[in-house]
Amino acid sequence: MSVNPHKTVIVPFTRKRKLDGLIQPSIMGETIAFSEEVKYLGVTLDKTMTWNSHLDKVIHKAKMSFWTCRRICGKSWGIGPQQMYWIYTTIIRPMIAYGSIVWWSKGLQRTARTKLSGLQRLASLAITGALRTTPSAAMEILLDLPPLHIFMEREARWATYRLHQASSSMLQATTMEQNRLIDDIKSHSILSMPSDVMPSRTSSNLYYKVLFPKRDEWERNKDALQKADSCWFTDGSKTPEGTGAEYTVATQGHEYL
Repeated sequence: MSVNPHKTVIVPFTRKRKLDGLIQPSIMGETIAFSEEVKYLGVTLDKTMTWNSHLDKVIHKAKMSFWTCRRICGKSWGIGPQQMYWIYTTIIRPMIAYGSIVWWSKGLQRTARTKLSGLQRLASLAITGALRTTPSAAMEILLDLPPLHIFMEREARWATYRLHQASSSMLQATTMEQNRLIDDIKSHSILSMPSDVMPSRTSSNLYYKVLFPKRDEWERNKDALQKADSCWFTDGSKTPEGTGAEYTVATQGHEYL
């Protein structure tokens, strides 16, 4: 594994306008350039951490996806309101909420709320087919769509709760807004209860064997194979030998159909 200098940039995270004394480092003889922003795991990080660039990019991406879907429906033709609602809530809205645990507070600003509201208004008009003068709040209530900045905060709370259940050491607040989410999680007694989610584990040591004997092998070793902890019999459903839908389980001297 090696570092590709052509795909590496340096972003000085600061609000200073001038950065004197910074020297561009080099990797494998290639000078690494300074950049105003960088995209990491789908989230755009700008040098001042204002999230303006990320918000503009995700809204532009969501609008492009929306207009692509919008071309396949009209007020009297194409897909229906239910399908358009599904497209918005399942495809377009998750684009906005992705990674909201780190940047949801941006949606609290008035300018950001206006941009987010404009995107949801386009979707609401496409779903309902209402007049352009219809108030956005009325359509959101009719469609059970909370404002996008509230939806983002909800998703951020869920992500914080999942991290809290996974490991409390993972909850390290870096901003006042993130600290607020952590305090809210810890202040509710019901959210501090143990979760029933069990992490998946892979075990390479198998203490059992699964056998699929053929018919002739079963006839020869029938007595030995029936001593297994569990024997499953089928009538050949969806096989070249026949069709059917019944099976029998023999375990601990009992048979279940």
